[in-house]
Amino acid sequence: MTRDASSATDDDQPTNILDRAARSTIREESTAFGFSIMITTTFAAVQRQHGSPGAVDLMLFALAAVAAFTVLEGLASRGFRKPLPSHESTVATLGTAMNFVSVGLAALVALAVSDLVTSDAAWPIAAAAAVTAYLFAETVEIVIAETLQKRRRGVDATTVSE
Repeated sequence: MTRDASSATDDDQPTNILDRAARSTIREESTAFGFSIMITTTFAAVQRQHGSPGAVDLMLFALAAVAAFTVLEGLASRGFRKPLPSHESTVATLGTAMNFVSVGLAALVALAVSDLVTSDAAWPIAAAAAVTAYLFAETVEIVIAETLQKRRRGVDATTVSE
């Protein structure tokens, strides 16, 4: 049995417009929030070791971050032919509540790359590596959340929408 907005009980419904807006905003923004923190931290990690980037380094940093995300998105969507699923809210919320793990791992990766790569190549390499680490860790967080919610609630937490 799955639970979505149409099957929610009265106890599950937001009690007022502020409650509804806050819950909606948190649901919609939590992954982007973690990603924003991660990419900002990655930038700071490289800047700490290599100084302020030049225009080329800045562009390579941005392009490498986008490229890593695009490659992983292409793989996940089977070459952009399959829709990407979305877990039910309770799974996604629990998963993204663990973002301290994915953000922390990505920050460690960025710090390691910025220390190990002594050239300006650290800018694109750190961006791509941190994005990859973040998305990998966030995937594991969702796996954990799905498993916990399924055990905790005794319902099919594996249901996703496309």
